[in-house]
Amino acid sequence: MAVNSAIFLFFAATVTVVLAASGTKNVLFMPVDDLRPELLEAYDQKHIITPNLDRLAKESLVFQRAYCQHALCIPSRNSFMTGRRPDTTHVWAGLGNANFRVTGPDWISLPEHFKNSGYTTLGGGKTYHPNSPPNWDEPKSWSQDQPYFPFALVKCPNTTTTQNERVGGNVAPIDTWCPLDEKEYPDTFHYDWKLANHTIYT
Repeated sequence: MAVNSAIFLFFAATVTVVLAASGTKNVLFMPVDDLRPELLEAYDQKHIITPNLDRLAKESLVFQRAYCQHALCIPSRNSFMTGRRPDTTHVWAGLGNANFRVTGPDWISLPEHFKNSGYTTLGGGKTYHPNSPPNWDEPKSWSQDQPYFPFALVKCPNTTTTQNERVGGNVAPIDTWCPLDEKEYPDTFHYDWKLANHTIYT
């Protein structure tokens, strides 16, 4: 890339920071919530075979001492992206008032810091929860070279109930999954593939 770039994504698979080896350093940052360490060989676990993630980890910076800020995803992400604890952001819950900009409208977010330092910051996925902050925190956090690649629900074909209904209403409607069936649900069907593909060709 001709300019310093920082790309922030939310995936459901790995947490890693990738830095270019020489010259101007680009940053690919993929925060993940609900990631168990058993998923990665980098954490000395071999329960699940993940050769691509293992290769990425070997070429990347892997944090061996990482701690959850909160037992819910939204407070943790708000905390991580602002560098402030949940008791400071006042974001403790899932949906609803899950917007750190309510408490700190002028706080500098992590991508905003990169942006202010001359980086082009592009984002995608559920780095921020939809509308928390509003409009994915554009234009404060993100450069306007390309619009933020929004998170989208995947509705599985041929299903009559949502995950929320299947598990008795204890999970937010945003949490959905589809069977891993290459014929009925190929990789291109899933949101993570779309986000990754968009990032590759950005």
